[in-house]
Amino acid sequence: MEYNDNELLYLIYEENEVAVSILFKKYISLIKNRLQRFNIKPENYEDFFQEGLMALHEALNIYNPFMNKSFNKFFDLILQRRIMNVLRREKKYFYGVKLVDNITYYVQEDYNTYYSIEYYSSLFEGFNKKVFQLRFVEGYKPRQIQKILKCDIKKVYNAIYYIRKKVRELQNND
Repeated sequence: MEYNDNELLYLIYEENEVAVSILFKKYISLIKNRLQRFNIKPENYEDFFQEGLMALHEALNIYNPFMNKSFNKFFDLILQRRIMNVLRREKKYFYGVKLVDNITYYVQEDYNTYYSIEYYSSLFEGFNKKVFQLRFVEGYKPRQIQKILKCDIKKVYNAIYYIRKKVRELQNND
């Protein structure tokens, strides 16, 4: 039997557990679709899927049917915001997230800690620190960095080369 969202929500508000499971099964495809659109990496997929289920639970708890918005649209909005918030938080850590120019950051398995932006940024000083921030954190291209820092393009390329070399040395020492 096929239920629409309003019928399911009514049954859920009447504390019908079967309706909750039907609604969750119904929205799994939307969660998977959103994760695909956000290009979530396979190693992080399960975590983001769980975030999607928690977003669905949150939407069920705060949805007001008198808002003139369908539950589908309401949940989709909450889901997208939740994924974006997790990605913003994840940007601070480099676990499994590939940033610009394939500088890969990884979990230090022995201690189960993450290298953070602040850690890598602390390896550099002055001009190199500025280039690291602009290139690898904010994603600017070398020509854009040249204009921002008002310097020679060769100096920018040299700094990028130095940063990559330093990160590789650190990774090889671990």
